[in-house]
Amino acid sequence: MSRIVALWPGREHPCMRITTPSQPCLPMHRRAAMMVFRGGAYAIHDGSGRGCAEFLADRGMLAVEVEYRTVTGPGPCAEGMGVYPKPIHDAARAVRVLRSMATELGIDPNRIGVTGFSAGGHLASMLCGTELPCQEADDDDLVGVSCRPDVCVLAYPVISMCKELRVETAHPEDRCDGNLGGSVGHLLGPHSEDEATLALLSAELRVVQGHPPTFIWHTRADDCVPVRHTEVFVEALEMHGVPHKCVLFDSGPHALGLALDGEHANDWSEQLMAWLGAWAKPQFAAPAMQL
Repeated sequence: MSRIVALWPGREHPCMRITTPSQPCLPMHRRAAMMVFRGGAYAIHDGSGRGCAEFLADRGMLAVEVEYRTVTGPGPCAEGMGVYPKPIHDAARAVRVLRSMATELGIDPNRIGVTGFSAGGHLASMLCGTELPCQEADDDDLVGVSCRPDVCVLAYPVISMCKELRVETAHPEDRCDGNLGGSVGHLLGPHSEDEATLALLSAELRVVQGHPPTFIWHTRADDCVPVRHTEVFVEALEMHGVPHKCVLFDSGPHALGLALDGEHANDWSEQLMAWLGAWAKPQFAAPAMQL
């Protein structure tokens, strides 16, 4: 069963689609929730990651697929080049709205995770620091509710905006191989060469002790978002003692999504479920993450 919830008062979009598992849950138990941010290089919000919310709901979690503002939408929300910081405002708002609805939805407010694919992985990672990499939205009346997730899952994510992790000779908007599909230009527009902003939005530089436990995977053959993005992020997680699991596959292109029936990376989702373990199951009280 699914329902649509708008993120912002008085606006139909962006919104989030909440899917409740079909399996019954004991009255005194609470489910974990997982929010899904699909890819799309900040040009679209519904790129790779299709079906992930349904996959998670089938495994007992409340699953939430989140729209966020991009160059082309969603709906009437097209923002043109340079959408920053609006996607981050939308992602933070989505977590806050969900957390504020915890009692109504029967979820544990301390077991809300985020899953992000490609640029959606970048967006998910922006929520994991001690504060947002931007000022809060003026019209967010839930700023007192934490937008920090309790678990982070990243699939072939854009991690760094720094120039050394993309093609040096390419324009930031170019959708060429190795230039992050144009993510930098779509997100930052005229500010895409500002080094301070690029550093602020580089997830590997935002990792601190206490960062949410993280599952991350990538393919070494990815020619759109190089595997080095995942490697530098894992290095930061290790440096700060953050529990994590990294899975690297030798073959497979970018944007594989769930890949359940494909020839590449087709077991990453089951490795994720094994890693999540009891965290993902309905519980009377939220256990600490044991990894």
